[in-house]
Amino acid sequence: MAFIYHKVPTNMSGNILYPLNVMEKINPEIYEAAVKKYQGREYLLQEIIPFLNCLWNDVLHFSAVHPTKIKEALLKLGHPFRENFFEVPLEIIDSHRAVIYLYRREDNKIEPDEFKPFDPKLVADLAELSENATDYYAKAVSAGQKVLPFHGVAHILYRGSLDVSDLKIIKS
Repeated sequence: MAFIYHKVPTNMSGNILYPLNVMEKINPEIYEAAVKKYQGREYLLQEIIPFLNCLWNDVLHFSAVHPTKIKEALLKLGHPFRENFFEVPLEIIDSHRAVIYLYRREDNKIEPDEFKPFDPKLVADLAELSENATDYYAKAVSAGQKVLPFHGVAHILYRGSLDVSDLKIIKS
């Protein structure tokens, strides 16, 4: 069985993961805390996602890279990584509501050619950390900058909410 992963929000309320734009309406306090991760990158919140024709903050963001691989890469650089993740079976993802964002660019610019229609068969090919991601980690840690653990890591973007009540949690 193949999986994708989503960080367990530190301030999660209930058993449903909601995209930011939905969370803004349901629980503005949680939204305000969550949107802070885009400080300095606010332009991302206005980006349109090809194939899904919605905003960046209208989707849930998943990774095909197992969290322990990210943790190991960061620990090698002396950077702690202690997060919990939902392990999401691909079978519960509606492929018509998902897209793959390759995230190969270093400059954080989102280009249409970085997106592919979602195909569960491609997820295994995205399960390793890219050289782009590990190079970014090394540069950010050595410069003493805040490390974004999913920078350079391919994303699976899902338009919708997700019930996580029966999902396994991975502690990294």
